[in-house]
Amino acid sequence: MASSVVFLVFGGNFEISTSILANLQSPAYEDSFPYDAYDEVCPEHTPDDFPAYVLGSYFLPANDMTAIKQCIMEFGAIGASMCYDNAYLIGDVYKYTGNDATNHAISLIGWDDDDRVFLAKFNWGPDYFKNGVLKISYDDKYIATECYAFTDRVEKTDVKNAYYYDRSGYTAKSTWSAGTKVSALSYFTPKGKELLTYVGTYVGNDTPEITFTVMVGTEVPFVKTIKCPYIGFYSVKLDNPVMVDNTFIVAVDYANVLPLETKSDNYNDPVFIPVGKQYIQVNEKKEIAVGSDSSNPNYRDVNLCIKAYTTDVTTEAEDTNEPANEPESVDVYNTDGRFIKNLRSKNEFLSKGLFIFVEHFSDNTKTKGYLEFRP
Repeated sequence: MASSVVFLVFGGNFEISTSILANLQSPAYEDSFPYDAYDEVCPEHTPDDFPAYVLGSYFLPANDMTAIKQCIMEFGAIGASMCYDNAYLIGDVYKYTGNDATNHAISLIGWDDDDRVFLAKFNWGPDYFKNGVLKISYDDKYIATECYAFTDRVEKTDVKNAYYYDRSGYTAKSTWSAGTKVSALSYFTPKGKELLTYVGTYVGNDTPEITFTVMVGTEVPFVKTIKCPYIGFYSVKLDNPVMVDNTFIVAVDYANVLPLETKSDNYNDPVFIPVGKQYIQVNEKKEIAVGSDSSNPNYRDVNLCIKAYTTDVTTEAEDTNEPANEPESVDVYNTDGRFIKNLRSKNEFLSKGLFIFVEHFSDNTKTKGYLEFRP
């Protein structure tokens, strides 16, 4: 059941774009940062400069025309790479057949099967081609070889903070023998009392589905399995936000391919932390500590590719109908009167359903009992 680690050095910018988006540095409005081909300085921006977050992307299989068209219909414009040279523009259709490498990124916004062309939007403005849109032949050498769909728009009100250890995303993978269940666990500590709203991870090849599990103390408030049709970054919204004010765990069950971040010269600058925050389990038995001082050399200078997203606790979320005098303890019962457990606060109780809460105060002179539904 030995594993092997393969290092992936990506040469394009779509992988970098995905990692930036996954870290909550989202796309800005065009008006905030107009395109300038000669500007070599990356501009600074704030959340006011962008409309939403993007927490999902597909790395589409090369030359999969069905996948490209389906993603355009489902998600809108998708990114693609091409080699542009004026000599290959014949009439109003472009078809590159030369030997140079790709040199430009554009957006595919539609297609015409009758003319066998994609419709591509350039960032050069409306004065080029037909209102900034060029027809590119299906037979162009590169147009369908490197396409990316950005899939999940997340409103800024839903997330505010991102917790992760991989700054540059999926740059390596650990491959185990077929049939091996590999689970990764990341421990995160919030900056204060927050609401966990989304979790995410990268997915490598041969991974038809993944399962997310959230653990808060001894409770498991969220478990969800999602399908993964393509390599890429996937996020999922929790059915109900989970209050976190101390260390919590996000675990992901993969197939036999585990996405990792490692250092690639002239590409990224990761930070590897000591063991204690990231772990790998194999077939739910063998545990491997991941970190800069890991005893396993394959996992010494790597990070797991797991993300957790939180937002601020609103006044409504904090309102627990408690009096100004906080209760000393809380007894929890089910609706037929069976005692379940005693807690310091009812906020520690994360199970779903209808329950009876009985609060006890320090002066022993009063209690408060009430029925509450936990969705």
